[in-house]
Amino acid sequence: MIKILVTLLFIVAFSLKAQLNNREVIDKMIQASQQIKTLKYSMKKWERIDGKMEYGYLMCKLQRNPLKIYIYNYTPNPGAEVLYIEGNKTALVNPNKFPFINLNLDIDGSLLRDKQHHNVITSGFDYMAELLINAKKKFANDIDKNLKLEGTIKWNNQDCYKVVMENTRYEIQSYTMQPNETVLQVAKKLYISEYKIVELNKGIVSDPLSKAPGKTIKVPSDYGKRIVLYINKNNFLPIVQFVYDEIGLFEQYEYYDLEINPKFPEKEFTKEFEGYKFK
Repeated sequence: MIKILVTLLFIVAFSLKAQLNNREVIDKMIQASQQIKTLKYSMKKWERIDGKMEYGYLMCKLQRNPLKIYIYNYTPNPGAEVLYIEGNKTALVNPNKFPFINLNLDIDGSLLRDKQHHNVITSGFDYMAELLINAKKKFANDIDKNLKLEGTIKWNNQDCYKVVMENTRYEIQSYTMQPNETVLQVAKKLYISEYKIVELNKGIVSDPLSKAPGKTIKVPSDYGKRIVLYINKNNFLPIVQFVYDEIGLFEQYEYYDLEINPKFPEKEFTKEFEGYKFK
């Protein structure tokens, strides 16, 4: 009887020890994101554009180093394709509508970024990982006051950790644009959304490449006031992401049909690849 009791106590103690805490889950998420070499997934997204949540559905294939990305849109632009190769400032675009020719578009220009929170190179999980790395540095020892592990949740038949970051310091601040500084550069420097900057400063800036030297603009102190992640317990990737600001839901992303490190043929990221419809 005593042996049985000791064994049970050992099992319980081991189980408690095996449970991850909030920091460990986030660290494993960051590590898992950084270890990805290739990726394929479908994604449903909702982004707040001009006060309305706009829905999108796409398929993405990604090679991490060197960065190569192919995106096929199901909605809102059915059949549109985007191909990006690292080192280029433009992406090859098949709009699948007039003018029915391939276009080389600036990845941050107004045409390719129309009704889009992010540019093509933020595809995958690195962007969220970078935001969390910055949050860990910024909040340092106070991170446990903001970051909570709210147990587990079942999503799309997958067991996930539910991680919530509540930013009590979130606020809208003032920022003075520097000479030749673009909205995108400000966003990267402050780890905030370039679309959010545009949203807050209509009439001063109009897109991520806008400049307003010497102008005082409004910027959020952080990327989000509240961030909720569903992190898959097997691969530790944030397969569902909710970001809230001072208004409410700002963006939501859901990843489906996830393939980690698939082997792509040599011509996968060329316009000649079989199945693509670049002209």
